[in-house]
Amino acid sequence: MGFAPLIAWELFSLFYYGFPFPNTAYAKLNTGVSACTLIRQGLYYGLNSIRADPITLSAIVGALLFPLVGRESRRWTGWPVALGIVL
Repeated sequence: MGFAPLIAWELFSLFYYGFPFPNTAYAKLNTGVSACTLIRQGLYYGLNSIRADPITLSAIVGALLFPLVGRESRRWTGWPVALGIVL
């Protein structure tokens, strides 16, 4: 029963969009752009984000550091959230 929403969405997506996954997934595959270029663009994106929106990146870094310095560090309850952010 737990997978029923996922299965329902996949069936709807196949019927309505013609694809089982979001179109952005297909748009990012086999682009012909080298990995070096993608990494460079990712770094440019990060630098631009620091310059244009430092609050968001500060919040992300804070959320990643919270399990290390917060009261939760002894109980390991914040680690799944931090790992999810990294992933």
